Amino acid sequence: MSHLAEVGRITRNRIPWPRLIAEVGAIVVSILLAFSVDAGWSRYQEALQETALESRLAQELDRNLSQVQSGVLALESLYAHAEEMAALLGNSPNAALVAVSDSLIASFFFNPEWTSLETTTADGLEASGRIELFRDPEVSEGVALWAARRASVSMRQQVARTHFYERVLPHLSNEIDIAPFVAIRDPYRESEGDPRAFPWEGAAGTTALRNSAQLRNLVSERILFLTGLRIQVDMAADALAAVLETVAG
Repeated sequence: MSHLAEVGRITRNRIPWPRLIAEVGAIVVSILLAFSVDAGWSRYQEALQETALESRLAQELDRNLSQVQSGVLALESLYAHAEEMAALLGNSPNAALVAVSDSLIASFFFNPEWTSLETTTADGLEASGRIELFRDPEVSEGVALWAARRASVSMRQQVARTHFYERVLPHLSNEIDIAPFVAIRDPYRESEGDPRAFPWEGAAGTTALRNSAQLRNLVSERILFLTGLRIQVDMAADALAAVLETVAG
């Protein structure tokens, strides 16, 4: 037997191949198992985060839904008052002094506002990209649509505010004492069993207001702005209800 063959035989006899292969296999299996456990833990953590975020988002959206619904009722009341004012002026002679209900005049000093909406969670999820933690794509789409609808409403609200401060208020200031109406500034709200819950509904008495083409135009413009705002508010309310149903479901 050659020297090299003898060395190979001795080497094979000294290396415990079966045990070595078993140990290597155990190491590989343990590594794969560790990766599997780590991935499973990550999925578990993500699931916990998703559940927590769903709960916070659902609570925020639910609170907003009640606010939006109250805003819809307020907007309907303001629109009805503007329509009533238009009808009253339309049935009166031009330049005549018309006895106008103070509640009608007071309603012109209000525009639907959504300052009490809570959007921290929804906006934060979008800004941080954590909205992607939700496995249902309808959640991210719904939150984005809700944000877009709110932006549209805000734009319409700004138009209504500008119209009031730049056109309606100067005209009324020249015609009547506006101090009693300016003083009615409590945020509007709906109260159960109280048909006069909105502040403008509580203004009692009448005020003599001169019927003029300018006033009739201002009232018509307000009706137009409130009509556009009603459309946007209804769309926002639908978007909010839809995303809330998706998240809560």
